[in-house]
Amino acid sequence: RNEDYDAAARAREDDLRRRGKREWDRSTGTLQGRILDPHGEPAANARVLVLHAPELGSAYDIERAFASHLPLDQPEPERLFCDRPSEHATDGNGHFQIGTLPPGRLRLLVLHPGAVRYERDDLLVVAGTNSDLGDLRLARGRRVRLQSERGLPFDGKTVVTLRSTFADLHLPALTAAASVELGRANARGELITAPLGPGRYEMLVACERMLPVALTIEADGRDPPRAAVRQGVELRVHLSDVARGHTARFVRALPREREKSVVPFDLRADARVATVYEDTSTALLTGLQRDTLYELRSASVAQGWDDLSPWNPPIECFGNAERMRMLYLADARLTGTVTSTKQGVPLAGVALELAGGIPSKPRFLAQEDPRSETRDDGAFRLLGVRPRAGAPLQSLVVRGRNHGRAERPLALVPGDTLDLEPIGLPVAPRVQVVVRDAKDGRAIVGARVTTRPLDALSSWIDDAPAEALTDSGGAATLPTWGLPNTRLRVDAAGYAPVERGFAPHADSTPLVRFDLARGTTVRVRVVDPSGAPIPGLRVGRRDGPWSPNQLVSDPRGDPRRVALGRWDREPRADGETSAWTGPDGVAVFPRIAPGKHAFHVERRPPLQAFEWTLRDVPSAEEFVVELASQRRVACAGRIVWDDKTPLAHAEIALVVTGNGRDLREPDEPLPPGLDARTGADGSFRFENLLPGGYQLVVRIPDQRWRYVEAFVLGEEPKPLRIVLLQRTVLGQVVDTTGAPAADAEIEVALPVADEVKNASPSFGSGVESQQRTFGGFGRLVTADGTGAFRLAGVRRGEALVVRARRGSTESSMLTTLFWSDKETFPPRVGLRLERRGEILLAVGDPNATSDAVGSSDMLVVLSSPLSEYGREARIVRRSPGAHFPALAPGEWTVCAVPWPVVAAGKEREPIVLFGDDATVPPRRVTVVAGETSLVDFAQR
Repeated sequence: RNEDYDAAARAREDDLRRRGKREWDRSTGTLQGRILDPHGEPAANARVLVLHAPELGSAYDIERAFASHLPLDQPEPERLFCDRPSEHATDGNGHFQIGTLPPGRLRLLVLHPGAVRYERDDLLVVAGTNSDLGDLRLARGRRVRLQSERGLPFDGKTVVTLRSTFADLHLPALTAAASVELGRANARGELITAPLGPGRYEMLVACERMLPVALTIEADGRDPPRAAVRQGVELRVHLSDVARGHTARFVRALPREREKSVVPFDLRADARVATVYEDTSTALLTGLQRDTLYELRSASVAQGWDDLSPWNPPIECFGNAERMRMLYLADARLTGTVTSTKQGVPLAGVALELAGGIPSKPRFLAQEDPRSETRDDGAFRLLGVRPRAGAPLQSLVVRGRNHGRAERPLALVPGDTLDLEPIGLPVAPRVQVVVRDAKDGRAIVGARVTTRPLDALSSWIDDAPAEALTDSGGAATLPTWGLPNTRLRVDAAGYAPVERGFAPHADSTPLVRFDLARGTTVRVRVVDPSGAPIPGLRVGRRDGPWSPNQLVSDPRGDPRRVALGRWDREPRADGETSAWTGPDGVAVFPRIAPGKHAFHVERRPPLQAFEWTLRDVPSAEEFVVELASQRRVACAGRIVWDDKTPLAHAEIALVVTGNGRDLREPDEPLPPGLDARTGADGSFRFENLLPGGYQLVVRIPDQRWRYVEAFVLGEEPKPLRIVLLQRTVLGQVVDTTGAPAADAEIEVALPVADEVKNASPSFGSGVESQQRTFGGFGRLVTADGTGAFRLAGVRRGEALVVRARRGSTESSMLTTLFWSDKETFPPRVGLRLERRGEILLAVGDPNATSDAVGSSDMLVVLSSPLSEYGREARIVRRSPGAHFPALAPGEWTVCAVPWPVVAAGKEREPIVLFGDDATVPPRRVTVVAGETSLVDFAQR
């Protein structure tokens, strides 16, 4: 189970076990069923994987939301911010039964050789009940045979893995170490996948020279599907100004148009990594696409891919560049000792953190010791130390148990070892706790007392938090991390728990007395409008005066989720702050302190007036609270192109509304949701949903732009019918001769809120046209062999800028598409390619010294007097290869300013990009059709 086992949870389990097996079983649920193979026979030894998941609409971290769309059979789920599911096997009759499941939403995966994977994300476990799924018959799939482009056999170690096209490149890297394995090359060098059902798939061959494979499996196909694996190009990268003898280094290539992602760099699927050879300081990147613009980053084992430093700035280049040079200054090193200021003795087990430096977290600091703690003699040696981009100052922060905090400023020099003076930590006092009964004053024996630190650095120390049980006198002594940084909690059977902190300037050894009051058992009964009990709802409790306005949707504002450190971990229903309703609709809070408390149904805001109440809980054996809410419902529907053509076997996801993000954009990460595929007739169905607003996100084949349908699910929902053609733009692209332009890429810019006048920190990449500001162009769909294309998902009343592009020197005029309220269907679009030019910018010198590197980012703005353009801007790295393709012939004005200056704004002073008062004098360049114009800002 994936809940957080804190002191309160353990105390709750102790209470339940003392009450007996009956009470324990009432707090958990059971799932059972029978698995049948494609022939209808019992599937013996089938793998059944289950994992508890948070309710849809609960608080989540957008940077980790992609984990909810990952399959359950990842070999290393912890690396992907997931919990490991519990795994079970069916018996000889295909039966399985899984007990002691935590109540709430449950994900299920069934795997059996020779059958398609069976996945469900919409199951619900109710405490005290047994959910029977009945007979689940697995579907027959088709195996795909992969062949290398040159007809050569694969190596016996080659593995093919599956990548979901639905979440696109926001999924992690699918390698043999972290992926869903589909097949492995046999002794003859053949690569054949596991059975797959009908639909669109993308696969990756775990060979660094190979490119991804995309194919569609038809439901009625007769011949075995085949696909050819193409080989990418190579790029040799040389690191300049490198000193020998520091930590191992790597170079990573990532497509520039996909540089930003919520997925960490070391887990990206579209990246290539190569080791730097120490003798030549070079790395060989393989498997790159020839005409793709890549961002190259160098990093050490200590630094990681997400940390940027001016000592090794990224650069840009195309995949066919063959050779590139990168600046990489040598790492710095830190050495020193940590002692106690009171005894003067060395301290061991002390956590270290670099503020404004790389790496910042202790677990990444020292190569010899992954925990990055000091040795027994108090000495430490930190390798791979570098300044962080945008941080003007660096310092070393030290924290230890029973000791306070110390900070030492640093002056880092590339390649040097900084030997620090001994760092003394002040001794923190220990806390003495006495626990007594509030009514008769007798000592409470066996109460669990817990101390925990409030700051993140102290929580990294190996043995935090600390616990102790009170002795026969009700006393216990525990360590602290400095009194203002320590929180105390006392749990005792039959008593209401108490939690307390200390004053900001407390420093003396305290004696803290806790007088515990007997807890009241509160039973919260939740019914629907007809008075029937509602099982499977989560009920929350809050102290003191409270209203629904205090509900938070951001996990960073919820202390319980901050303590968990993971969006996909639901705060444990421990019977203190939350509890689940059973089959009788009752949620039990067994030990609540007398006083004012709020009880509410835990669901996404806004809450209805009857879903929460503020009550004064008396000192009694039991207290009953009544709430009302809405019963769970199902969502069903059908997706069709028109009246005759269904969208069959397409990937879909159901997410809640209210996050304010445009989920059509392929680079926008999806919130947590329920994933599924439509049936052969385009039908879909999701069970166990709470009424409210939802969005159905659809993956259209061969289109990167997602289709999004918003709707409200009522208490008696009707089946949905989604006709894609009603919101689809149809068009055609021709070349300069009027012939169909096959394989032309259709790019679309979406409107954004900020109007571009000069530049602002919120302005990234865009086009200004007809007093509207549009985001940067993104490739969304490719024209077919006849030049025809269709773009599904446009919205009425929304303006889009559309253009067609083929290569870097052919594009169409910009066309503004607007679907007015008077038109039944979106207008058709005709695009004609014209000869264009391109601009290649050099905004940095890879051979420069560290002092000349400065900022790693520049804001580059291009302006043209042509009526079709206006201004096009983009944030680029200070590096060679910043690329602006498909520009109209004529004179262009190019302006570049350091991006941190724009972001900081110097206390909101305007940054003027054009005119006589420009902050940085602009450059003028003439773009010629079919040619590349070079603008070199590095030589100014």
